[in-house]
Amino acid sequence: MQKKIKENILNFNYKKYKKFLLIFLLMKIVVFLILAVNFLLINNNTANAAYEIPLNFIQVKTINNPKVYYLDHGLKLKKAYVNESAYLMYGNKWSDIKIINQTELENWSDVNLVKTKNQSAVYYIKDSKKTKILNPRDFVNFGFDWEKVINISPQDLDTYNAVSYEEIGLHKSEINNIETSNQELSVSADLTDNSNHILPVNTKNNLVGIFTLESKNAVAINELVFALKGVFNSEAIERVYLVNGVNIDNKYEAIRDGRRIIFIMNNNPLVISPLSENKIKIYIDMKGYENSLNHNIKFTIEKSSDIKAS
Repeated sequence: MQKKIKENILNFNYKKYKKFLLIFLLMKIVVFLILAVNFLLINNNTANAAYEIPLNFIQVKTINNPKVYYLDHGLKLKKAYVNESAYLMYGNKWSDIKIINQTELENWSDVNLVKTKNQSAVYYIKDSKKTKILNPRDFVNFGFDWEKVINISPQDLDTYNAVSYEEIGLHKSEINNIETSNQELSVSADLTDNSNHILPVNTKNNLVGIFTLESKNAVAINELVFALKGVFNSEAIERVYLVNGVNIDNKYEAIRDGRRIIFIMNNNPLVISPLSENKIKIYIDMKGYENSLNHNIKFTIEKSSDIKAS
């Protein structure tokens, strides 16, 4: 009898031990999973944080390289200074430079397109070289982005050595150029920087867009449709009109359809002269509107069908 009781006690203790061991193993697995998830989250946040350079970091360098960069936080672009003089001519101080790591720096693309504030010419820069983009067609055909052109000082631009397209690595054989037929019309946003996209209320004749149109033959445009981009109240727009060239008396009034602006010119087509640059300018009159401050408006042509021509 005592032997049987002893066996039952041993069996009971063994079952308790197995149950305890199973619970212990499950707890270890749960703890391991929690630690693993936390580790992944911490490392993911650390990786993301590596690329989130503070907004007050404008002039930066890495600890092992003397080259100093300017950071454009709006475009997420970096521009290296060619030399010390280029850095100091902006009024920068050496104490302005912040140290970042190489991974953070490599996450920012290089500035390649620059211009000076009061000039329309755009330059492609690389290392210490520059080449002038000869015309809007080359700009478009090279696949450049109008939004990534930044302003630099004339003195800074002078620190770059002028070279040809080929010398800087822009080979015309690589341009995705389409043979222009006699009936092709080329339209591009103008390179100048004299249009105003921030529009106060109760103002007239605000220049908001300049477009260059080119064609081998004369073209008569009967309809133009523009899309409006930006943050604005469409009810504050009083009037939109288009001017062909410099003759401000030759106006085309727009029809507004929500965020679309339509110019219908059937009775007076907009004629584009052959083999020359024809510029059209778009103006807006703003009226006063309750609870409405400055408006940010930009005009774009989204597709070729938005232009109806002969």
